[in-house]
Amino acid sequence: MIGRHEDFDGTTALASSRPHIFSLANRACADYRLDEAIYPASQQPMHPHLHPFLSLVLNGSFLETIGSVSYLREAGSIIFHPPHESHAVTFPGETHIISVHMGFQKWRALLGGLTLRSTYAAGAAEFQRPMDEEFKRIVRSRSSIDESTIDDLVLEILHVAPDQMLEQIDDGPDWYMWVLDYLHDNFARQISLSQLAAIGGVHRDHLSRTFRQKTGHTVGRYLRLLRAESAWRQVVSTETGLSEIAINAGFADQSHLSRTFQSSFGTTPSKCRKTYPGRARHNVGSVQD
Repeated sequence: MIGRHEDFDGTTALASSRPHIFSLANRACADYRLDEAIYPASQQPMHPHLHPFLSLVLNGSFLETIGSVSYLREAGSIIFHPPHESHAVTFPGETHIISVHMGFQKWRALLGGLTLRSTYAAGAAEFQRPMDEEFKRIVRSRSSIDESTIDDLVLEILHVAPDQMLEQIDDGPDWYMWVLDYLHDNFARQISLSQLAAIGGVHRDHLSRTFRQKTGHTVGRYLRLLRAESAWRQVVSTETGLSEIAINAGFADQSHLSRTFQSSFGTTPSKCRKTYPGRARHNVGSVQD
């Protein structure tokens, strides 16, 4: 489940006379969060996305760098990103995107023990256009979200993924997934390694070793990334003050936020915010985004 701290409350449709608009609409339910946005010409330094998500490029294009490889994402692309992936993005001009974020349990259920080997982009126009319309209808609707409809759409997209892009994965033991879900649902709280070990019913050392093997991060680093990811979204999509964002995301204060932000993204929250001239003037979600 995507934690409550990541959920949006209803649909927010924004109007602006400014040439750049960041958030157009957003919707959320237990296992999905949908965002529709127009990204202005800008650059996003390397940053992590700890949840899996897919993006539909409706108009415009952008250059995405994952590791040492860059990809041109053009209108008509559907792009999958597995969990724990970091990327950098350059938008040469306004780019209209719908993003569909999903929880870990949903991701595993939909892929049935498989994961995408690397980022996958589908671009057949006859396939893309109906998907665009369906996701636009969902994200802009004011009625409750039918998760089964989103499930069907995601499965339809996965159905056209080439077999060579899929590989078998081992999610790990149940206790590991319990710990991971708890972190995602409660990252803004104070969490100790002993507390997580108790939740998983395992020794602290065993938890630490397994967690690093599975995520590539220590528990502490992963927790900081979750907080930094939450702060990033708030910085670029709201006018919320940095001190308030720091508290919402689980940092001790604004200075702590700035240090972690700098180490995670290579820039400060203030500089990052200036790259989004048309930020939405609203708070997305109850305590974040």
